[in-house]
Amino acid sequence: MLLEQATLLVKEHAGLMKIVEAYDLVHPESGELLGVAREEPGALAKWLRLGIPRSVLPTSVNVYEGAGREPVLTLRRPFALFRQRAEVRLGTGELVATFQRRMLALGPTFDVLDPAGRVAVTVTGDLKGWNFRFTDPGGAEVGTVTRTWSGLARELLTSADNYVIHVPRPPASLPHARAVLLAAGLAVETLYKEGS
Repeated sequence: MLLEQATLLVKEHAGLMKIVEAYDLVHPESGELLGVAREEPGALAKWLRLGIPRSVLPTSVNVYEGAGREPVLTLRRPFALFRQRAEVRLGTGELVATFQRRMLALGPTFDVLDPAGRVAVTVTGDLKGWNFRFTDPGGAEVGTVTRTWSGLARELLTSADNYVIHVPRPPASLPHARAVLLAAGLAVETLYKEGS
């Protein structure tokens, strides 16, 4: 099952002047395509991207398992001028987490809040924004997001990135922890890096 994988390779679809992003979710060892994540903003928000930074416009990222037609996971970011937030919901509509970007942090940082609003995990990136650590409130590492080499032509000619999301020890205190941390790994690229 896609949402229970301990490790996933996220391969961004390459393209020039893309208005929306799409990602293949691949098993890192077998190369099997497990799912797809697609950014699906509203029609108005899509076209406003031509003149307004993506980071302030509302968007949704839907995760589909296999060839499924209904999303198994959705990340939604509303319009945000200052403090970015995003909700994570399962395909059933159940709220499982909220992401909240920290305003005054060195490097990219956001908190993963459980449904009750408590900080369950903190996601912290290096200054380049390529590698991220997931840590629990006690400071123990529970997962990572690591940028991988995409090949010379892809690196030089596109902005498409590949990431490995690795969650070997999901926190027991967070319901649906692997699904939430998969969403956090996708949020690094789709909600916080693109267009920021």
